[in-house]
Amino acid sequence: MSQWKGKTRGGSTGYAIFIFLIKHLGVNAAYALLWLVVPYFVVFAPSATKSSWRYWRRIHKEGLFKSFCRLYQHYYRFGQVIIDKVATSSGLESKYSFVFEGVSEMESVLKSDKGAIMIGAHFGNWEVSRVFMKEFGKKINVVMLDAEYEKIKEKLEDVMGQRSFCVIPVSQDNIDHIFTINTALNNGEFVCFQGDRYLNEERVENVNFMGRPADFPVGPYQLGAKMGVDVFFFFVVRQNGKKYKISAKRATRYLEADRKGRQKALLDEYIEELEVQVKSNPEQWFNFYDFWNFSRKQ
Repeated sequence: MSQWKGKTRGGSTGYAIFIFLIKHLGVNAAYALLWLVVPYFVVFAPSATKSSWRYWRRIHKEGLFKSFCRLYQHYYRFGQVIIDKVATSSGLESKYSFVFEGVSEMESVLKSDKGAIMIGAHFGNWEVSRVFMKEFGKKINVVMLDAEYEKIKEKLEDVMGQRSFCVIPVSQDNIDHIFTINTALNNGEFVCFQGDRYLNEERVENVNFMGRPADFPVGPYQLGAKMGVDVFFFFVVRQNGKKYKISAKRATRYLEADRKGRQKALLDEYIEELEVQVKSNPEQWFNFYDFWNFSRKQ
C-alpha cells in the first residue's frame, strides 16, 4: 500500500538558495528561479511527478497535453507558496494582501478565552495566516506529522525567526500528544490539524473524496466530536499576485448527529468543504504521493 512517509520533499541546499534570493534580491527573483527549478523536479522527482500526473488525469480528467501543462503549474505553485511562507515570516509580509471569507465566528473565539479546533489540509498555504492570527494574541498549537529534515528546519528558522505557533509533535510510539492537545484546549488555546494525512494505517477512515475512495485520519474528527469546543475548517488559498484568501467555516452539522455518529458526520462535513476548495483551486493540492492508492487498485 502506498502511503505518505512523514517527510516533505526538498533539500537543504534548495531552501538555502531561495532564502538567499528572498533576502538579497526579493521575492520576484525567487519566483523567477522557479522557472528553472520546476523542470528539474519534474524529471528527478519521479514519484511525486507520477502522483501529480495521476491527480490531473484521473481525478480531474484532464487530457494529455493539458495534464502536462498542469504538472508544471502544480510544481510552480508549490514553489511559490514555499517562497511566500518564508517571505511573510521574515519581515516581508507588507508585500502581501489578504482577503477574508467567513472568519467572523472564528474571530469571536480568537478574542475570547475559549479553545477551539481548526482543521485544514496540505492545500494552499496555511502558514501565511500567521499575519492574521498574531493580531489576537491567542496561543496557536499545530499538530505536526511532518518529519522534515533537521537541516531544512534549521535553515527556515534562521530566516523566519521565532514561530508564531507552537508545535505538538505526533509520534507513533506514544500518545503523549493527546494529553498535550487536551491541556491546550482546556487552557483556551487553538489546536490546528491537517486533516488529510496519517501515519498509522489502523487509524483511518476510507471515504469518497473527489470521486475516488481515499483514507483519512480519524484522530482530528474523533477529538473534534468529543471535546465540546468549536471546530473550524480553515483554508488559506493563494490568488493572483501576492494575495491570499483566508476562509474559515464553523462545523455545525455533526452536532445534530447522535454521539456515536458525530465523528463520521464531522469527517463527512470536512470532506464536503475540502472538495469545494480543491475543485476551485486544484493546483494548490500539495499531497505529492499516491493519495488515492492508484497503485493498489491496478
